[in-house]
Amino acid sequence: MHRVAFLLVLITCAVVPSQAQLDRRTAIRLSGGWAFPTSPTDLSDNWRSGPGIVADFEYPVAGGEVSLLGSYHHASFPFDRAGFIAHYDQSAGPSVISSVIGPDASIWGITGGLKINDIARSLYLRTDLGYFSLSRGNVTVTGPDQVNVVQFISKTGTLLDFGAGVDMRLSPRFTLFLEGTYYWAQSNQDEPSGTTIFYSAGGTGVERKNTWIGTARLGVSVSI
Repeated sequence: MHRVAFLLVLITCAVVPSQAQLDRRTAIRLSGGWAFPTSPTDLSDNWRSGPGIVADFEYPVAGGEVSLLGSYHHASFPFDRAGFIAHYDQSAGPSVISSVIGPDASIWGITGGLKINDIARSLYLRTDLGYFSLSRGNVTVTGPDQVNVVQFISKTGTLLDFGAGVDMRLSPRFTLFLEGTYYWAQSNQDEPSGTTIFYSAGGTGVERKNTWIGTARLGVSVSI
């Protein structure tokens, strides 16, 4: 589903009617939409897609062909109780599950980037590099005579995103845009390796798991 949504954004960008090259100005860009966690599995299996927002400060250079971006990114992912139970290793206990309580997850990031304008028609490309923080809490699994707390590691590290969009001028000050991006987040923290962190043995060795998140958003740009 997340790949379909992302592809729809790119297809829309490709077929939008041609517009004259926009007069680029310094602008605030605000967008909202949906974010889709795709990996690692300890994120995508246990948390669902959720709302995401991005706030950009755009400063055009090189005659408006390129814009510098300063951005704040945020997305929330509701806890997926059914998904957690489906992947839970009951050998870690309890063998009979009475209840599962888990928190929502969220990610935020601060980046600087480039927006390459008017690639074709009003199509643009963007890429950003910066810092991210992914927050996840512990999940409590309760049985008739046992309680097991499954720990999920929160992460910080390097955030890279790349994407495409289309600008549609509404007035001299306001521009509507449709954008799809894909985030790659490299964690600074080691995690237990293995196919799942639910095993009581914790796997063997350690590894660093990359986080991938796709987004599709609609927004408005206001020239200042």
